[in-house]
Amino acid sequence: MTVHSLSPTGNCKGLKEGQASYSWCVRNLRTLMVFTGIWPMEPPTLLLNVSYYYNATTFTLVICGMMAGAISVMDNYDLLVDNLSINLIFTEIFIKCILIKIYSKPLSRVLSLMKFDWISLKGRGPIHGDVLQSENIMLLHANIPRIFFIAYTALALVAWTATVVAAVSRKSSKMQIDASNAFPMPSWYPFEMHSTPNYEMLLTFQVIIGCSIAVSSAAVDSLLVTAVFHVCGQLEILRKYFENLHSSETALEETEKKVAAAIKRHSKLIDLCDLIEDCYSQITLSQLLVASLNVCLSGFGLLLAIESGNIKVFLKFLLLLIAMLQQILIYSVTGDYLSSKSTAIRSAIYKMKWYELPPSLSKALMLIAIRAERPLVVTAGKFFPMSLENFTQVSSHCAKLQNRVGLVRKLVVTFR
Repeated sequence: MTVHSLSPTGNCKGLKEGQASYSWCVRNLRTLMVFTGIWPMEPPTLLLNVSYYYNATTFTLVICGMMAGAISVMDNYDLLVDNLSINLIFTEIFIKCILIKIYSKPLSRVLSLMKFDWISLKGRGPIHGDVLQSENIMLLHANIPRIFFIAYTALALVAWTATVVAAVSRKSSKMQIDASNAFPMPSWYPFEMHSTPNYEMLLTFQVIIGCSIAVSSAAVDSLLVTAVFHVCGQLEILRKYFENLHSSETALEETEKKVAAAIKRHSKLIDLCDLIEDCYSQITLSQLLVASLNVCLSGFGLLLAIESGNIKVFLKFLLLLIAMLQQILIYSVTGDYLSSKSTAIRSAIYKMKWYELPPSLSKALMLIAIRAERPLVVTAGKFFPMSLENFTQVSSHCAKLQNRVGLVRKLVVTFR
């Protein structure tokens, strides 16, 4: 797919201010993604490569240990569901990090286009220079992802801390637990895991890697939110540009130039959105599949907890259920917001006095309106649009599947 090149417009001061604004926009996100080695930079630096391969190696060791732990407790429903629910989360995060690295080149292109938009804003370039609210709109659509990233990262670290505390408390209370369940990541390794200092070393290793995994997950999701909200901000600016495009005082020649600039800008934004979609469709698909499966496992775990009367296990699976639905909701809200902003272009064109323009310009505007009828979307695997409507459908299907899993379990217990 080809993306039209953007040329920064404006003086040297506008260039510097635009670069500074872009750096402010992604500073927090870039810092943590460099730490985990998944910041999309072309060519990647030595630090980025070392960080990525170190984290990839440790992630692999942790996931292999968790899979071995799942195999070791296959005869125990409670422990198996507990292990699989956590195992799936970490495996899916690992897959997301690999995919981000694979798509680092096109994602680097996305970030470059975002930077050029900030430069165009500060340099008072075409479109941006003609809409007075451009800077406020871009700042709003940059602040929301920044706040989201900070809150999401903090929430992920708090959730991981609670998981660690729960595992340590189980160990310190000397309650009879399975060997793999004494760790925040239920695992099994071919050595004595509970003796000192093996337990302390393995626990420290899991705590550090768990923090890195939690940060990586928040960063990958936040990068999508940042990119999509940037596109939404540009679409909002373009919408206001269309609303003020034609007036009786505007010369015909100037109007023609503005219409041509608007057509090019709309085409570039569609290409940018397609580029984001190419990078994130597989990531979104893996997120949707794993989260949906975990919703079902969480529901099954809730049934087990209700039957056994274990309040702690019930709360654990309830929080896990909420967390999985929240992950799907993030992608759904982001996709829904993008769709609404893209279709708003059509409404803006219909509201303007296009009938007062020459036929050639009216036809050009109608072509944009027709193109805007098809909303821009974030999809899972390029076939399932992420929207609030589809979120409710996924939640409904997961609830039905939970009931069927519960019935199957009752039948298995009965015939045993």
